[in-house]
Amino acid sequence: MKRILFITNENDVSSDAVLLELERRGNKVFRLNTEKLCCDFDVNLEFIGGNMLGSIWSDQQQLSLDTISGVFYRRPKFDSGIDDLAIREFVEKERNTFCNWLWTALSDNNWLNHPLSIRRAESKFDQLILAHKLGMTVPRTIVTNDPQKVLDFYDKVHGHMIMKVLRQGFYVKDSSAFNIYATLVTSDIIKVINDIRSTPCIFQEYIDKEYELRITIVDSKIFACKICSQMSDKTKNDWRRYDLANTPHLGVALPNTVANFCEKLLNIYGLRYGAIDMIVKPDGSYVFLELNPNGQWLWIENLTHMPITSAIADALESQ
Repeated sequence: MKRILFITNENDVSSDAVLLELERRGNKVFRLNTEKLCCDFDVNLEFIGGNMLGSIWSDQQQLSLDTISGVFYRRPKFDSGIDDLAIREFVEKERNTFCNWLWTALSDNNWLNHPLSIRRAESKFDQLILAHKLGMTVPRTIVTNDPQKVLDFYDKVHGHMIMKVLRQGFYVKDSSAFNIYATLVTSDIIKVINDIRSTPCIFQEYIDKEYELRITIVDSKIFACKICSQMSDKTKNDWRRYDLANTPHLGVALPNTVANFCEKLLNIYGLRYGAIDMIVKPDGSYVFLELNPNGQWLWIENLTHMPITSAIADALESQ
């Protein structure tokens, strides 16, 4: 019997939602929580006559690789929980490498999305260049660890500047989790700008906003959400600070030019799913910020009732 493989982690509620929808429709799903690889899940691969055969199994179920009809690739983790630091680093790197090899071997399956496509699309440099080539307005941007370059750019944008991290603004220290948001650069930050020498950061001109857009694309289906971030002081610079009670989320229609851009951008990267962030300025013009090739959508669905989870299930059922 054919099955849909979920590659995720045990705490991903987005995967929970899609899995429940697929099972409600009568599909069989095998969920691989990658942090449990070689603990709750065992693997076996055999290369015979130029073909790869293999299986993944747990105490509850087994998956033969030749029965996979689709793959939902979410956010795998490889935290082994081993106490010895050196052994933990070795084991986690080995498990990660094994999985990368396995994903490549499964490349002919119905992926949403393939990790190689996700990796290529993660470069914010490339996104901005491509968006500009496709005719979208993008913010003036520099990426640097040179304090003087930051000061020069700060003057060019007349002190209206946002600072962002390159990848994921999340870290854990002393068992506490911290988020790093897009931050308006003030005179107080300029005073300590030498602190950026340790790593490059993104600096962009600050764009005045009427509202923001989170545009979720699944194959040819586009779900655009208007986020009224300017209605709360907490979310004016970054809606990810979340003040949902005071920032309405509304489904909206996109101009054809913007919708076509979104589809082209995903097609160029070989993505079937993606979440695009944009700003709509007070004059009604659109500014591209970034593409999240494996972004979250569930809170949008919960607030707007747009059927994004159902669209993802449709895509995974397609052959």
